[in-house]
Amino acid sequence: MPAPSGGRAHAKYGDEHLRAITRYLRLKQLGFPPAAIRRLIQARAGVPFPLAAGVTLVVDPDIIGAPRDLDPLRAEIERLFAELFGGDRA
Repeated sequence: MPAPSGGRAHAKYGDEHLRAITRYLRLKQLGFPPAAIRRLIQARAGVPFPLAAGVTLVVDPDIIGAPRDLDPLRAEIERLFAELFGGDRA
């Protein structure tokens, strides 16, 4: 994240700073320790979360901890898993 503009005495923070602070606070609320939060925020290629043997979810670090409506994401994951694994949605 870039440093705030305006120097130390008149620092100005933008939306990017607000998003980073909000993401940090959400990850802290979820129970992540500061060192883990730092690694999650600094990850550039995605953060891997193993789900099951042979299945790893890789999440863009910019959306971790960001509030969002999860219903469309759940529906897309269910559709993709049904397509990949040929199973019915249960």
